Amino acid sequence: MATSGADSVNITADHPRTVANSQYTVTLLNKSACNAPLLDNSNDCIQLIAGGADTEVYVPVATDTPLENESSASGGSLEIYVNGDDKIAVRRAS
Repeated sequence: MATSGADSVNITADHPRTVANSQYTVTLLNKSACNAPLLDNSNDCIQLIAGGADTEVYVPVATDTPLENESSASGGSLEIYVNGDDKIAVRRAS
């Protein structure tokens, strides 16, 4: 992933719009907000929520570039990019 002062890299990936027949949301969280079983608040994480399936999953992330806390996008084509504040963010790809 890009770091401050370096060339930036954007990652775009196509994913299904739904999981378990339910729309889902991907949210980037700082380590202090990663309150989940098996996580010890030592890493940032990605939170995946499928509302209709009543499912919430956290995946730890290790990166040198800070995450834009609570940056989120609904499922489908997603883009991970470095924003103007030099933080990793996520958005719906166009």
